[in-house]
Parts: sequence; structure tokens; C-alpha cells
Amino acid sequence: MTLPFSTQINGKPTYFMEKIATSLKEVYGEWLPRKYQHESFDVAYASDAKPKHHTIREDLKNRWKVGMFIHFVINNRTPNRFQFAPSVFQCKSIQEIEILHLNKIQQAIMVDGRYLTVFEMENLAENDGFDCIGDFFTYFNKDFKGKIIHWTDLKY
Repeated sequence: MTLPFSTQINGKPTYFMEKIATSLKEVYGEWLPRKYQHESFDVAYASDAKPKHHTIREDLKNRWKVGMFIHFVINNRTPNRFQFAPSVFQCKSIQEIEILHLNKIQQAIMVDGRYLTVFEMENLAENDGFDCIGDFFTYFNKDFKGKIIHWTDLKY
């Protein structure tokens, strides 16, 4: 199933291609073939990038299933659509996530019905490709229910 990614959020590069490539290298032991490197792929950044091990998505129709093949893409639904990893990677697991904004300064994250600690929330944000928990909550700036789509064995 197609899993589209943004290359920028609020005018700032996401480096999601590079972070996902780093994650896939960690799991499978080698870099992806060059044909999966978009012209904007930053090789220097990728060599030191913190890996993005999963993504968080709304899935109202319950379409994501364990075992589905993932088509990692940027520029989805445009003439410039680009698949930046081969379609051999599968969804390893799915977890329910709820992001809560309790008040103006306090947030919480529940995964599979369990509240995460501050340390776990920071790890989740980093593993989702954000530089820090602040960037994560800036992006998820409203209460949210969805799923964590994993392509590694990581779980919370």
C-alpha cells in the first residue's frame, strides 16, 4: 500500500527519505540501490541521520494490515511521484495511538491504551522522524487518534 511522505513541513526539510533509508539500512544491513535515491536525496545527511522507524497515520477505514507491502513515496498523486524504496518491505506491526493535548502546556500519548512516559514520548517522536518532542507536538497540534505503522520490530 502506498505510504506517502512530505519532503517539507512548514518550510523546513523533513529528511524523511534519508531517515527511512537509514532505518531500512539498520534492519536489512545495506543501503538501498542508487535508483531509489531521489535527486534531492542528501547522502551526507543520510550517513549521520537518526532513523525513522515508523509513521503515524489516520486510518479511519482500517486499511493497514500486518504483512502488507509498503510503497514508500514522495510527491504522491503528482507527475513527480517517486518511490524511494523497493516494494519488498512489509508492515511488521500496527499499534493504536492517541495524542492528547490536555491543556496549553501539557500533552500525553497513549499507545495501545497505555500512557507513555516522557522518555518514551521523546523516543517515539524521534523514531517518527522528528528532531524533538516539540516539533512532534507542533505537527500534531490537536488531539489525534490513529495508528503507528511499523516496518521494523520496534514496539512501544
